[in-house]
Amino acid sequence: MERFKDISTEELEKRVNERQQFVEKIMAFVADITQLIGEMTQFSETSSYSTFTKEVIGFRNFSFRHHSSWGTDVTTVWHHPQIGKIKLDMTTPVLKVDGKDDKKKCEVEIFIEEKEWQTALLNVIERKDELLSQRKKAEEERQERFRLQTEEERKRSQLIKDTERLKL
Repeated sequence: MERFKDISTEELEKRVNERQQFVEKIMAFVADITQLIGEMTQFSETSSYSTFTKEVIGFRNFSFRHHSSWGTDVTTVWHHPQIGKIKLDMTTPVLKVDGKDDKKKCEVEIFIEEKEWQTALLNVIERKDELLSQRKKAEEERQERFRLQTEEERKRSQLIKDTERLKL
């Protein structure tokens, strides 16, 4: 192609290998994170194959979709640092990859070249375990607050009934 005419073969090979490794790393992460905490948004099964889509929306300024059908995985990543949660189909992703059967032959459909999202996502990947632990702790705390609130409401309701029973 014309845009690569001034780039040596060695440099071109280096760029291709770096992009391939980056894309494979993202695909593996998205498959993992959607498996761990994703919400199933589509599922169908026949006698010969199954199709599913899992999504994680609003995880550290990113949202992820992993779609699998006939052994082909489509990985989509959105970066939305100014917005908490987004409507995925109404927002342009920063990355979309058709994984094919062989990850080495994946086809990148969308790749936004801005480094901000790439650096931020690599940071999320490196801190995945820590971030998932924080998320789990926050969810446990939320559930405990809900449990205590529910317990308090039940107690109050019983006390109201007792006041009626005792004609207070």
